[in-house]
Amino acid sequence: NICRSFISNQPNSAWTPNVLFWLAEQAYNTQNYADSESLFLQIYGDNPNHRLSEQALFRAGKSAMYQSEFTKAIEHFSLLVRTFPDTTSIPEARFCQGDALAELGEYSRAILAFEEVLKRYPQHELANSALGRIGDCQFSLAGEQPSRYKEALTTYQTLLGRTVISDELKIQCMYKAGQCESKMENP
Repeated sequence: NICRSFISNQPNSAWTPNVLFWLAEQAYNTQNYADSESLFLQIYGDNPNHRLSEQALFRAGKSAMYQSEFTKAIEHFSLLVRTFPDTTSIPEARFCQGDALAELGEYSRAILAFEEVLKRYPQHELANSALGRIGDCQFSLAGEQPSRYKEALTTYQTLLGRTVISDELKIQCMYKAGQCESKMENP
C-alpha cells in the first residue's frame, strides 16, 4: 500500500520506476501474473529509456507466458529485441518465443526462433534445449508430413552426439529418437 501510494503521489519521481518494478516483482513472485505483466509494461510505457525497462519487457513476456497468453508474450519479446538489440536477454527471449509459437501450433515459425538461438548463441546454456525443441517441432510437424520423423530423429541424434549434454536431456532424446523410429516402423 505504501508503494502504491508513493506511485500515486509521485508519478514523476526518479524512484517511481524502481517502486513499480518492486511491485511487479512481488506480483510475479506470488504468481499474480496479470498484475505483474501490467506493472512491467507500465514501467516500459512510462519510462522507455529507464535502466529497468529492458528487464521489465522481458518479465512482461514471461508473465504473459505463465498466463498462456502466447500471442501477447511473442509481442512483448519481439518488442524487447527491437527496442534493445544489444540486450543479453535475446537468447532467452527468442527461446521463449519459440516455446510460445509451439504452444500456438506454429511449429515452423518456432523452429526459426530456436534456430536463431543455435546460430547466434551456440555456446549459450539454452543451445542444447533449443536443438531439442527443434526436434520436438519436427516431430509435431510429422503428423502431416511423415518425412519429418527422419528430420526429428536426425536432430535428436545430433543432440545426443554433443559432448556437453545433461543426463535429463540425453534420456529425453533417446526416448524421442525411439518414438521417431517407431513412427517410421523401425523396431
